[in-house]
Amino acid sequence: MRIVTANGGSRFSELILESGTRLDLANSSTTLGSLAGSGTVFSSTGTPTLTIGFDQTSETFSGQFNRFNDAAPNAVNLVKIGAGTEFLTGTGSNST
Repeated sequence: MRIVTANGGSRFSELILESGTRLDLANSSTTLGSLAGSGTVFSSTGTPTLTIGFDQTSETFSGQFNRFNDAAPNAVNLVKIGAGTEFLTGTGSNST
């Protein structure tokens, strides 16, 4: 999945990334209702901000936030908003 425009995600929806799936933010900052699953979040260019928690639910994301390559040394800025709790249980990695 690829979000290619600022605020192209749905702030009212839960995004579930299954194992082996990838979300490319393509340098587009966006807000999602919540994030769950075990996929990979990265940006093929730039360092966008992913804001999660608008729907106020509690979720677990066991996937990874990765950088794309050596030309994009940072991954994704993550901001948590809302009353719910986001549990991040994945391991770290330097590449996708």
